[in-house]
Amino acid sequence: MNIDFNKRSASFVHITPEMAAQFLDRNKENRRLRKGWSEALSQEIKNGNYKTTHQGIAFNKSGVLVDGQHRLEAIRQSNQTVEMLVTTGLDDDVFKDIDRGLKRSLSDSTHLPKKCAEACRIAAEYAFSTTIVSSQDAIDIANTGFEQLHNELIEECSSTAQIFSSAPARMMAIVMIMDSHDKEYVFGIYRSLVTMNLSKIPKIAESLVRRVAQGTIKSGGGASQRELIAMYKKIYDVGYKDCMLRISDADVSSTVAYVKDVINKYL
Repeated sequence: MNIDFNKRSASFVHITPEMAAQFLDRNKENRRLRKGWSEALSQEIKNGNYKTTHQGIAFNKSGVLVDGQHRLEAIRQSNQTVEMLVTTGLDDDVFKDIDRGLKRSLSDSTHLPKKCAEACRIAAEYAFSTTIVSSQDAIDIANTGFEQLHNELIEECSSTAQIFSSAPARMMAIVMIMDSHDKEYVFGIYRSLVTMNLSKIPKIAESLVRRVAQGTIKSGGGASQRELIAMYKKIYDVGYKDCMLRISDADVSSTVAYVKDVINKYL
C-alpha cells in the first residue's frame, strides 16, 4: 500500500496476511508480543468470529506501528484477510497514551467475571513486571488456563470473606495448581479458610487465621499484597503444613519471581 503516514486519517481497510507482515515490520515501540493472545485472535478469525470494530491499528507520523501488533500477527497467522480500521498521522510520542490504563473496569473490557479479572490483574502485574495492566495482558493470563481453574475454584466455594477469599489468595491458589501442586489439597485449604471450617486446616493456616483475628494482616495492595501472596504460597504447599507462618523479605522476592516464572511457562 502507498500510505502517507504523515497525514492524519482513519479508514477501514481490508488487510491481507501479506500487508499484515509488512505492517509488523514497522513495529518498533510496542510491548513484547503476547503469543497466547495473538493465537487466540487468530483462532477467532479462522472460526469466522472476529468482528470489525473501531479498534484497529495505528501509526505515528514517522510510520511506526503504535497500536495493533496482536491483531496484525493474528491476521498473519490466520492467513485470512480482515477488514480493520487503519489510523495514520498520530503524534510521534502518542504511544505512551495508548492502552496504558482503563477507564472501564478490567472485567468490562475483557468480559471476564469480576473476580477472575481481579486475580488476572495481579498475576499480570507479576508476570509482566508492570503496575499498569491492559485488557490484553489480563486476557493473556486468562487464556493460559487460569480462567478455567479460577471458575472451578469459585464453584468450589464462593465467598466474600475478606483476605481468605481475596484476589491474592485466589491468584496464588491457581498459580500453585498450574505448577502441579495438589489441586484437591489447595482447593481444600481455600474452602476451609473461607468457610472458617478451622477443624480442617493445617497448622500453618491456623497461624494465618490468628494473625487476621489479631489485626496484624489486612487486605490491600503494594507491599502487603506481596506479603500476602508469599504467605499463601507456603499455606497451599503441603510441605509447610506443620510449620508456623513466617515470611521474610527473601520469601516475598522469591514468590514474586515464582509467579512470574509459572505464568510465563504457559504464555
